[in-house]
Amino acid sequence: MKNRLLFTISIFSLLIFTASCNQDLKHLEFDGRYFNPQLTENTEAFLDTLQYRSFLYFIEQTNHKNGLVKDRSTSNSFSSIAAVGFAMPTWAIGAERGWISREKAAELTVNALRFFWQSEQSPDPKSTGYKGLYYHFLTMDEGKRFRNCELSTIDSGLLLAGARFAYNYYNSDDPIDIEIRQLTDSITYRIDWDWITFPDSGGHAQAMSMGWRPERGFVDAAWTGYNEALILHILAAGSGYKGAEKAYEKWLAKYDWRQPYEDIEFVSFPPLFGHQYSHMFVDFRNLQDTYMREKGIDYFQNAQRAVIVQHRYAVENPNQWTGYDSLTWGLTACDGPGPEYNTETRKFRRYGARGTSGPDLTRFDDGTIAPTAAAASIDFAPDLVIPALINMYEKYGNKGLWGKYGFYDAFNPTIDWYNPDYLGIDQGPIVLMIENWRNGFVWKYMMQDPVVQRGLQRLGFQKSGSYPFENDIREFENADKINPPPEDAILFVGSSSIRMWQSLHKDMNPIKVINRGFGGSQAEHVLPFFDRIIKPYKPRAIVFYEGDNDVSAGKLAIEIIVHYKEFARFVEKNLPGTPVYILSIKPSIERQAMWPQMQETNGLIRTFCEEKENLTFVDVSSKMLNADGSIRDDIFIDDKLHMNAKGYAIWTETIKPLLEKLENY
Repeated sequence: MKNRLLFTISIFSLLIFTASCNQDLKHLEFDGRYFNPQLTENTEAFLDTLQYRSFLYFIEQTNHKNGLVKDRSTSNSFSSIAAVGFAMPTWAIGAERGWISREKAAELTVNALRFFWQSEQSPDPKSTGYKGLYYHFLTMDEGKRFRNCELSTIDSGLLLAGARFAYNYYNSDDPIDIEIRQLTDSITYRIDWDWITFPDSGGHAQAMSMGWRPERGFVDAAWTGYNEALILHILAAGSGYKGAEKAYEKWLAKYDWRQPYEDIEFVSFPPLFGHQYSHMFVDFRNLQDTYMREKGIDYFQNAQRAVIVQHRYAVENPNQWTGYDSLTWGLTACDGPGPEYNTETRKFRRYGARGTSGPDLTRFDDGTIAPTAAAASIDFAPDLVIPALINMYEKYGNKGLWGKYGFYDAFNPTIDWYNPDYLGIDQGPIVLMIENWRNGFVWKYMMQDPVVQRGLQRLGFQKSGSYPFENDIREFENADKINPPPEDAILFVGSSSIRMWQSLHKDMNPIKVINRGFGGSQAEHVLPFFDRIIKPYKPRAIVFYEGDNDVSAGKLAIEIIVHYKEFARFVEKNLPGTPVYILSIKPSIERQAMWPQMQETNGLIRTFCEEKENLTFVDVSSKMLNADGSIRDDIFIDDKLHMNAKGYAIWTETIKPLLEKLENY
């Protein structure tokens, strides 16, 4: 799409996400050379750019009239229905981040849903689908079956996942939002899952088939054993699939639990997309089915182990491929160089589901790396992923790995091969997983979905524990019912340094304050509870303290500042104009070895606050140091971590004068 409106959107959006870069970086982005050698000097700007450019694929490679998204970026590409499923939350993310309007996101979504609901459902080989399911690939204009592709259960499931997200995100009384919800339910409950299930006898008895062709009938392969179809089973079970429990039993029975390294055991599936697609939509943290309860982990932890295994495999590099190392890794489904590059000792494939679950289980490793494998794993192992993405950008970006939509599909350093195509099923996971890493956006809406909740229940999923601090939040809510907090107060929120400030009301008198500290929390933990412990109070201002536990947990400074920025964005969206006072991370005797990283993070926080009108950086840490820069030992209780009255006196004399300057105080 090259119309003037989209061009305006693109330029304006680019200005937004490069705001933290200097003017030269912006100009480098504008002159047609998408690779910017200075971009990685600001890690967050790099991640913003990666997410935005990946998002653009779903604007410029989409038929806006019917919502169909190209499978790949070639001029003659057909549509992938899975890419459409990925597009629906991607458009919503674009709306949340100001890259497109909410109206445009809703328009694209409703156009896609209208198309799929109204398209031909029949056994005709040229239809769009049959029995409520859809063909894997469709023509971009009319949306008819592309060539002889299969009626695909998994791709229909991924399409449905995107629609179910839209059902929960577009939740207003606006006519378009209402139509989105109605169309989603109509599409959901039209699917005949039992029709696509194998009979009670035979090699695939009671399992769900991978697909169907009108020329040959059911595909002789079933969804059994761990892979990307976990989301498919959940959605089917939640939408009327009579055989859901039996099909899931067959699925679980073929799991392959293995121990590729002495310290790692997990359910294996070599390509990383199998550990990503379901997690893009469902928050599996603290959720276990019968199999995982027996193993003592959840699927999120399983995915983390899969990423670690791939990282180790690249470091070990048993096949001695050029480029594999701790900063260049990631095997998943992608294009490859093809046999024309074969030598006597090296063989290369075209498209294939490359992967490894350790040196004893590897699929099609021909030295081809797909950046989406690492990028879409950012939720699972940001400490491994972020340095790898930066390295691949810096080392290979200007050689052919980076372009208009961010990272291209794949590259092979051994033969200096770079795929010239982008794939929709690469770009979508990058956008969605970066957003989930930032703030759990897709998970938030998807976990509200009644179909998802019914499916999880039917398949035996149970919580292995509540989300961290859920009990604390409920205690706040119960206390508010008994004794409603004051209106127009200053809200103090954060970790134990806030929670343990017992003299807060006295110290801030006559300023009205609310204390909502919950001990042990990190910056990311505040975000899921924003609607429960921040927004309802409509505070006059917010005093925010986190970071201490983030650093202690081993998080990178960039991870911490990303969550601070998400908090500030939540405030601006939900409580526009509300002043936020962000306290510096304090030093302590207990964590003095971490003080250098805390100082680095404080520098990022200060810079961020200086860029925003309603944010104020409050340096509470300088007065907690001696003249020589060492940490004072007289301001802490016995644990040498939390403050005593002297410590809180420092905070009071630093914070209170700022609050007194607010209007009406």
